[in-house]
Amino acid sequence: MTTLDFCRQNITFTRSGSPITGPFRDEFYPFLRSPFSASDDITCKRLVIYKASSAMGTVAGQCIMAKRILHDPGDMMFGAQTDDDAGVWAKTRGKEFLLSIPNIRRFVSRDKYAITNDLFQFRGKFMAITGPGISSAQSTQISTLITDETHLESWPSGRIIEFEKRLGGRWHRKAIHITTAPDEGREVDTFFLAGQQDEWHFRCPKCTELFWPLWSDDAKEKYGAEIFVTNGETVSCVCPHCHEPFQDTARERYALVKDGDYVAQNPTASPETRSFRWSVFAAHWISWREMLIESQAAMDAARLGNLKPLEDLHKKRWCKAWKPFLPNFGGDKGVNDYKLGDVWETT
Repeated sequence: MTTLDFCRQNITFTRSGSPITGPFRDEFYPFLRSPFSASDDITCKRLVIYKASSAMGTVAGQCIMAKRILHDPGDMMFGAQTDDDAGVWAKTRGKEFLLSIPNIRRFVSRDKYAITNDLFQFRGKFMAITGPGISSAQSTQISTLITDETHLESWPSGRIIEFEKRLGGRWHRKAIHITTAPDEGREVDTFFLAGQQDEWHFRCPKCTELFWPLWSDDAKEKYGAEIFVTNGETVSCVCPHCHEPFQDTARERYALVKDGDYVAQNPTASPETRSFRWSVFAAHWISWREMLIESQAAMDAARLGNLKPLEDLHKKRWCKAWKPFLPNFGGDKGVNDYKLGDVWETT
């Protein structure tokens, strides 16, 4: 059974406060289809996903996890953001999500302590839940590794590889790393760049061409003009191919997403590593105006010397690996190609 078919048959979202509720319907989040397919591909041994915050990333990992618990052989491990987060995830997210699936409830071991904060035991297999501590990376032998937010400093350089060594040379091994974008050069970023770098694209309902939803200067560099056009406090999206405008409404945002697809930026990469990225624009329930407000606030903070909001915008919304830079404020203020830390050439 494929992960997509498993989700269609077994997953119902019930978590309070979530923008997505009810049965799993992949037409609402088509950007999950290709990553799910890669998770089923036996030739793919490492899957890296860069996802925007509040855009189904954590849920995607849990869906893949649930399918592999029921339908794939071997023990598993979930690597949380920190050691403390491992227990919190087990209590507040993992247990709630997995036990909401009837087939998984029936698959739980009859042991009195089958479900704890660091171990979920099933009939014939288990899933260890841990933080990024080195002791966890050098102990349990597993077939599937799923990690969460390995962009954080709590995952030092080389730690992901140490965890992946627990997979050994098993023919069905799989390492799945789902995270918001890291600092440039982090270990998970080297894995992402080694893959095909599949980037989520809108499909224009009028001309049917795919285009990459890029913000501001990124769109200018790619298409020669901005895609997201602001008029006061409103935002519209203009297809760079046919120039059809789309308004910031739930209907028109979804129209751009529903037939979207991925475009590989590194198509000749080895099939053993697959990498995908969907930015905040794949989440059609988030308005573009909200992104305009965040972008303006980040630029205002940068003018005062605070780059943290800009960093968060790039990492958590655009899903771009971050290297500190001085943004272009217009009017010759700011140098767009200068990276903080670069040598300043003088004459």
